[in-house]
Amino acid sequence: MKLTNLQYSVLIQALHNAQELHEEGDFVDPYAENDEKLTDEDFTKALDEVETIIMDSWELVETKFDFEESTEAELLAHVAILEAKGVMSLKFNRGGLFYDIDEHSEGGFYYSVYKSIEAYNRGEDDIDGGLCTSTLTNAVEMALN
Repeated sequence: MKLTNLQYSVLIQALHNAQELHEEGDFVDPYAENDEKLTDEDFTKALDEVETIIMDSWELVETKFDFEESTEAELLAHVAILEAKGVMSLKFNRGGLFYDIDEHSEGGFYYSVYKSIEAYNRGEDDIDGGLCTSTLTNAVEMALN
């Protein structure tokens, strides 16, 4: 079974929530025996295994996302996963702006920032842009700052 973008996002958020609960000491494994203690190593291994299963089951349908409600750290973590899947371009909304990031022909990534997706669709000039000679994740970070 291949996951859609929405299914993938739900599962990644569930992983993130489980990790936060574990870090706060509030994660409960309903299938563990009463005296079984969950170690950090066991938990981290389980998270990594589940993330691998999710990534292997996810069929990238599109690379246009809405990160309006995401923190910068959440967005960059998501982009790193996309990058690991081989994504080389990305379009997303955040903070009322529209970001368009594409692989540059001479290496690296070029990013453009628009007032809105409507401005992008009308072909208006970008309000910011630049070349990042590093990774997609670094290009997103440059575009945001």
